[in-house]
Amino acid sequence: MEKYSLVKLRSYVVHLVIGAAVLIFGGSVLYSILSEMIQIYDPASKYAYICGIISCALILIIGLYFLVKAFNFENQLFKGVSLEERAEFFQELEEDRTLFFDRYMFVTRHFILVYIKSWNPSVKLLRIDDLIACFGKPYYASSDELVQYDVILCDKRFHVYRCIVKGKAAGMMEEGWRAVCSMAPWVIHDDYEEFFSGITQRSKKKSYLKVVEHRKAVTEVSEDTIQDMVVSAADVIRSFNEKKQEAAADEAAQKPPAEEITQKLPKEEITQKLPWTKRRKKR
Repeated sequence: MEKYSLVKLRSYVVHLVIGAAVLIFGGSVLYSILSEMIQIYDPASKYAYICGIISCALILIIGLYFLVKAFNFENQLFKGVSLEERAEFFQELEEDRTLFFDRYMFVTRHFILVYIKSWNPSVKLLRIDDLIACFGKPYYASSDELVQYDVILCDKRFHVYRCIVKGKAAGMMEEGWRAVCSMAPWVIHDDYEEFFSGITQRSKKKSYLKVVEHRKAVTEVSEDTIQDMVVSAADVIRSFNEKKQEAAADEAAQKPPAEEITQKLPKEEITQKLPWTKRRKKR
């Protein structure tokens, strides 16, 4: 929970600083435009004033957006997540098997908390069951030194989330990528370029979903289920062998033994019925 609180605090500070800076910049530009219009109004610059005011209004809206995002961290993080899943996530955070990769990615039994670095930095909570692809993309310098590592996640709605880590912390993100692939063995993680070139086509999307569903169905078979299947198969084979032995015993019981056949027929009749005995008599 301490690391989660640090992530929350960092998101709050970053969005608050960006929002305040953007608001100050937009407000100062708007003030200068309005003061110029009041003091020395130039009719020839009418459209320039209008464009400047509209631009400042957009800048102020962006600043307000960052401020609202700073105070609504959990509302945006748990958007579309039920209260039961939220409680489960906080419970899994305190477990020993939860993996923490600095502030960039938390991997629990059923969830992934990932930091997305962009012009609008944010934190996303993903369900592991919803993942269909996970790729790791390293970047090396000229001296074969790892300078950046990207972990790219894609869910079943084909929303792409990219976690970009630079510097010394980039080395641990490969372990994070391997951890996600081990927690979700059904995900596609082979060819990054082929996958992202294919998701632009509707037919490819359907084929990817079918492949993931098939892999998930295979991996969801537990060891107990496999053991039950083995036991049931052994029972079927055993019953089949027993029936086969009973049928063979019945056939053997219905056939008379060879001694009874020889006793019923005299020796002369047996020799007469044999073809070579007749030939010998003719000779």
